Amino acid sequence: MPNHEYHCLKDLEKRLSDAADEVISCALAYDGEEPFRVLPKDLMATHQFDEAHLPLLIQMLGERTEVWDFEVVGDAFIVYRERKPELSPLSQGALNAIYERHYNYLKNLPDGECADFSGRVLSGLEMRRMDFSCANFSGAALNGCDMEQGRFEGCDFTGTHFYGVQAVVM
Repeated sequence: MPNHEYHCLKDLEKRLSDAADEVISCALAYDGEEPFRVLPKDLMATHQFDEAHLPLLIQMLGERTEVWDFEVVGDAFIVYRERKPELSPLSQGALNAIYERHYNYLKNLPDGECADFSGRVLSGLEMRRMDFSCANFSGAALNGCDMEQGRFEGCDFTGTHFYGVQAVVM
């Protein structure tokens, strides 16, 4: 009986290793401007392993040296070919400065710049009545932000995590 369990574990290790190899080889061959993304559910189907084994696959991917950085965002694995910059949490003062530039962007005024919060941590920020239409919030984490009466039309919220956010959805 123990011999059977050993073979099952070796088989699982092989399937997870093959899945990790596939992710890395596809990421290195990927020619897009954005980081390479893959859905774990696709890997589970192709390499026949259960969701319970995803932490082992994530550990294997994190140990690969062929790429610079790897993270899990929402329901996707994201592989970077260069080290991803560490982004510190955003302060209220920094948010207000970004909002001013974004407002100028929306009004086609000088010094305008579309707000990009991708991958940022926004925690406890007052965004009430601010117009961040068309801003990029992809992969951001919004924690305890007050977004009531704000405008967020056309924003990219792909992979964004919301925790305790106050907002009115219309």
